[in-house]
Amino acid sequence: MKKILLITIFIFTSSFAYSQFKADYYLAVGYNYNSNFGDPLDYIVDRYNETRTSILSKQMNKASNFTGMSFSMGGYFSNILFDIEYVYKYSSTMSAEAPSGGITQKRELKVFGKSLNLGFNYVLGKNNFYAMPGFSLDFNFMPVESRIYNVNNTEPPAYEVISESGGGSFSNSVFMISPNVHLDYLMNKNLCISFKPYYSFSIGELDYSQLNQTLNPNTYQNDPASETSSKIGYFGAVLKFKFLFSN
Repeated sequence: MKKILLITIFIFTSSFAYSQFKADYYLAVGYNYNSNFGDPLDYIVDRYNETRTSILSKQMNKASNFTGMSFSMGGYFSNILFDIEYVYKYSSTMSAEAPSGGITQKRELKVFGKSLNLGFNYVLGKNNFYAMPGFSLDFNFMPVESRIYNVNNTEPPAYEVISESGGGSFSNSVFMISPNVHLDYLMNKNLCISFKPYYSFSIGELDYSQLNQTLNPNTYQNDPASETSSKIGYFGAVLKFKFLFSN
């Protein structure tokens, strides 16, 4: 799948020639979507369900996707685009239910992610359309937050972080590389609409061992460390509006 994506991007962008972008700098705001990264989060959810089969009336579902906002700024330097992006995103809700004293108690989990990305892309264009292949270096924080409440509560409590160890939020951080392509359409001299598909893969491991200990206190010691701390990867896309400026 990764090879197909890279080949498609190469064939698509090869039909364009280098072209100076018709602006110098930009500010941008947009919407980010990416798939779930699977393990180690999925493994921990599976263990949560497996160890509570006689208790749960509804097993915990896995996260299906991440959505959120993207804010960025950048500049065009000859044939190179330099982009600084901040992404705030959160996963779809994971929840389980269990009866307790005649009432139904619910536990919810969410991953609240923050990412700072430095991007470098080569500028190719034709008329007002630009295809800019490149990559970004991403530093991600991905703490997991939880809340427990009775389903008849009108106002559930606030989420609390349960996945951090002694290292604080850095214990849930991971460095990633994201090959991508900016597909930009210049609507006028001040506005550009941009679509950026990407694939992100981690260099190091995302450590959720503390999350496993918190959710599964009676069984976490029996789980292999490789299942709760591992490399991750996912596909995603950002749709954004760029507000253009020239010297």
